[in-house]
Amino acid sequence: MTPAPHARIWLIPARDKPLVVIVRRKPSNQFHIMLWNTVTGDVQHGSWFTGRLYEDRFALSPDGQWLSYFAMGANGACWTGICSPPLLKTLCHWDSGTTWFVCGLWIDRDALAIAYSEQDKDYVLNSDEPLPFRIVKIAEVPDTDEFEGWIEQPIPVPPQTIKNLNAEHWKCRHHQGWSKQSSHGDLRLIRRYRSDSSTSSMYGYELEGFEGLLGQNVDTADWDSEGGLIVSAEGKVFRYLKDDWERGEPSITLDFESLEPPARPTSQES
Repeated sequence: MTPAPHARIWLIPARDKPLVVIVRRKPSNQFHIMLWNTVTGDVQHGSWFTGRLYEDRFALSPDGQWLSYFAMGANGACWTGICSPPLLKTLCHWDSGTTWFVCGLWIDRDALAIAYSEQDKDYVLNSDEPLPFRIVKIAEVPDTDEFEGWIEQPIPVPPQTIKNLNAEHWKCRHHQGWSKQSSHGDLRLIRRYRSDSSTSSMYGYELEGFEGLLGQNVDTADWDSEGGLIVSAEGKVFRYLKDDWERGEPSITLDFESLEPPARPTSQES
């Protein structure tokens, strides 16, 4: 019997604060939002959502206070929303008839830039009250990867390593990958495309100099604001601190594999 797939988890770190939004998906149409303080270790559990949240269209403000996201509801309706995580309840939103509208990019703690052209004039911002942040309409949003510190560049890989990586479903489609320096400047995280979209993530990750540390089942990996390496894989979240990569074990492991949404009240309880 084929084992049930693990929960998939995406990590979205705030650039300036020790906060990470955790997005858990299991089953395929069920999402749970959490907010993790990497200094105190506190995890706040927030919204459960049925439908589709697009993992490549999240954007978190530098202070971790505001999250923009793109969603498709269970009825097929699409919208871009801005919320205060870990709750998805929107302060404002744009309704969209298609999945083409993007979530934008936080260029400051209180400024969200969105690409806006004449063809977008039908997308109306819906809000019931004045917003505590600014919406900046620009012709073209800066490249998200570059803005968040991922540098596209050739990454030398020995031929034997390339052979092994290809065997493990790694592939470079347009370039050899991206790298992102830790805040301490001493380590680089490498990200490359995978060739097999049936794997848990479209990207593969490795820590330069410690290539076997992260394994092949990583959903996401990134640096948090304190220079810790945060990784999600197989329904769990890991945080590696200084010297952990030498030991090969994380300092912190959080297991979210068995989470279940709260039971709905019965008619007698409501």
